[in-house]
Amino acid sequence: HYYSLYLTKPDDVKANTKNVLSNFNICCLINNAGTTTFSEASNDTLKVVKRIIDTNLIGSISTIQNVLPHFKKKKEGLIINILSVAARKTFEKSSAYRLFYGNTCCYRSSRYVKG
Repeated sequence: HYYSLYLTKPDDVKANTKNVLSNFNICCLINNAGTTTFSEASNDTLKVVKRIIDTNLIGSISTIQNVLPHFKKKKEGLIINILSVAARKTFEKSSAYRLFYGNTCCYRSSRYVKG
């Protein structure tokens, strides 16, 4: 099974997560969504950067927050954040995407997520 949702819409993430958890006993979340631009940083509008952050960072955090209570209740669960090589290495014309990597690494290593 798969479910599609709009990561930039927290209510959509919450509703879809609730739907999945009511139908399945999940033990793993795989965050694999992402978007970027390959343009000069000076050409990236704040609207474009916000879309990247909302999808890549806030979307990942939102999905984590929605499954975490389920995982804690079960006392088990695995969260996998798949990051592209473009997140680890700064490529010319991908500066906005690079924000995602550092922030995602910081968030996932927090005590709250590790529980």
